[in-house]
Amino acid sequence: MFFRLLVNAGLLFPSVTLAFTLITSNMKGWDKDEVKFFLNPADCSVSAGRIEEAIEHAVNLWNSVPNSRLKAAYFGQTSNTGRAPDPVISCVTSGIEGAVGVGIIATASGVIQTGEIQLNSIPDDIGNIAVTTDAQLDIALAHEMGHVFGLGHSTVESSLMYYALGSKEHLSLSQDDIDGMTWLYPRNEPGDGFLGCGSLGGGGGSGPGGPLLWVLAAAGWITLAMRLRDKLLPARV
Repeated sequence: MFFRLLVNAGLLFPSVTLAFTLITSNMKGWDKDEVKFFLNPADCSVSAGRIEEAIEHAVNLWNSVPNSRLKAAYFGQTSNTGRAPDPVISCVTSGIEGAVGVGIIATASGVIQTGEIQLNSIPDDIGNIAVTTDAQLDIALAHEMGHVFGLGHSTVESSLMYYALGSKEHLSLSQDDIDGMTWLYPRNEPGDGFLGCGSLGGGGGSGPGGPLLWVLAAAGWITLAMRLRDKLLPARV
């Protein structure tokens, strides 16, 4: 009777829905704690200074995730191109028509080996960074940086990692973006793995909710069970 009451009330299991996704089902992310970005300004349709400012904004934004151990950094200009262990941000004049940018990674057993961000400098293309506002360039670059970290697209429209950026006006992270980074790069803390803050996570079918979430849910079940039990048992004097 008591067990059936819990089931009928829909309280036996919590509902955990997380909208972020990962680029691959076995994604493990980078196996280092700092990802260094470089800029190759050749062929760019805007000044290197404008792109560097957008890089700094993106780096600061992702570094603000409180429970992520991964940090990003900008290390200046380079003549290198293509995917590299230290990702290069470069401009292309063909191949990504209609997009402001793309983030590309290569993985081995789910571990990211190399990364790259390409920005659109295709003449007369709608995605050319020369026709974007400063805010749009910031948002697009930070979005592609998220892909380089291993994050896929989110189904939450307010998320930076939402597949379409047209509705976004300000550079910011949603809770879903934060959950995705925390899931991929949990900060090592005393007690991590049980009650550590870095344990809370999940996403896109890629993993279960964090242990902290289940502990809190279990506490709620126990409290509810005790209250229902008091109502079902005869009063004692």
